[in-house]
Amino acid sequence: MFKNKSIVFLIIFLVLLIASLNFLAFSFYWYWRIWWFDLLMHFLGGMFVASLGYYFYYLLVSRERLSLFRLLILLIFSSLVIGGLWEIFEFSIDAYWSAHVNIKSLQILQAGSLDTLSDLLFDFLGAIAFGLFIHYIPLLPDNNLEKQKENHDN
Repeated sequence: MFKNKSIVFLIIFLVLLIASLNFLAFSFYWYWRIWWFDLLMHFLGGMFVASLGYYFYYLLVSRERLSLFRLLILLIFSSLVIGGLWEIFEFSIDAYWSAHVNIKSLQILQAGSLDTLSDLLFDFLGAIAFGLFIHYIPLLPDNNLEKQKENHDN
């Protein structure tokens, strides 16, 4: 499938990192004790979604290397779509629990529009960070380079 499976290992690493941090955060109340922890998780989530977007683009659409601009557009779009859906999910969960549970100490996931905007901003920044990383340190083989090598060898 891939000559270089680095992208798959990076995706697996991000999943394990996010899952581990999320488990620890709920166990030790880091989301409520450390004000920036949610932002870190959204940054990592943006990187993860961007890596999946890149991986699926590479598998399903084209194995040609994208320009930095097109790469960032693809990754930012992927990250903001999934991030937006996640925010809708958080809002729905909060709406359900606040309507069905009468507990004053209920911790809500949404803290208002500022929380939503900061979450989406950090999803965006995570996607940009991954895009710059993948552009300058390619983890997948580029068909253009392989074709150039074949033409050079002939």
